[in-house]
Amino acid sequence: MEVQSITSETFAMLVMGAWLALGAKLLLNRYSKQAEKKRKAERRALFEARRDERDDKRPTMLEALESELDAYRSIAVRGDDEAQRNNALYARIVMEDDLGRYAEGPRPYADLDQARRDILLAHARKDAAEALATSRTLLLEVRRLTSALDEINRVLFWLFAAYLLWAWWKSGFALWWQ
Repeated sequence: MEVQSITSETFAMLVMGAWLALGAKLLLNRYSKQAEKKRKAERRALFEARRDERDDKRPTMLEALESELDAYRSIAVRGDDEAQRNNALYARIVMEDDLGRYAEGPRPYADLDQARRDILLAHARKDAAEALATSRTLLLEVRRLTSALDEINRVLFWLFAAYLLWAWWKSGFALWWQ
């Protein structure tokens, strides 16, 4: 079986196709970023309109979450675990909402007796510990799967490179552009 080399026309078509695909990807990325900015602006306007309508001018839990996530993203250090940081932030904001810090949240627990507060605290600590254990397990599993997929990609890349080298050798070291 003789392996034929690629003609210059075929090579040019492959290069043009790659450039067209890259251009389409860049255009789609730009469009999606603009659409995301527009959605965020509409959402902020909706939150502000809702705040103006109600008597309580404190931010809602969702407003606080979005503003803190945006702030953390703007100062994020490369290499930080974003999912872990976002989970911790969400847990803190939910706790503050439960304590009545944000508008439209549950009422503060000021009218509870000590026994009920202790029971609620015990249940909250149990729930928090369970959620922490679950999220740690899931984050470790995702990291393991990501590293496995990276290793598979590395192996596939080197197998493809070896195949191309083998095909080039079988063609008698023919140059593709000639």
